[in-house]
Amino acid sequence: VVEELGFPGEEVVFYGRSIGTGPACAAVRRLATEGKPVGGLVAYAPFASLRRLVTAMAGGIAAEVVPNWWDNCSALSAGVEEVPLLIIHGASDRIISWQHGKDLFSGAVNIHKCGYFPMALGHNQLHNPEAAQAVRRLFQRKIFNILPPALEWLGHKDVQVTQ
Repeated sequence: VVEELGFPGEEVVFYGRSIGTGPACAAVRRLATEGKPVGGLVAYAPFASLRRLVTAMAGGIAAEVVPNWWDNCSALSAGVEEVPLLIIHGASDRIISWQHGKDLFSGAVNIHKCGYFPMALGHNQLHNPEAAQAVRRLFQRKIFNILPPALEWLGHKDVQVTQ
């Protein structure tokens, strides 16, 4: 996006949902530790680490055969201090326990971070008005410096940004 389309790095916000939070966190960590600007990271229903997720779902033996490609807690434990972070994870998530999101939030070293952990939000409720409200509050606080069309791209059509 930066090299091909010419967007400033500080306007690029990474968005990962569920398993997609692994590559999103890894990319943000890599860019930030290389000194490249990143506009922010939104992690929706994230996992703390792939190994921990597999262990919870299938037991310890299964976790031993699955490589721990993505360790989100490690990715957000150093080098990403300047990257704004929003974690959204609902208590009603029956696929990835919201404890993963809470643990990721508590261990993240990001200076500007926000955790939104509503009781009634499930794993696949992408268009939940409460989650959209959390994103709106973040943009209104100017934690993320991004253009309003990005919100529409994320599927939050009811979010409006006011200056």
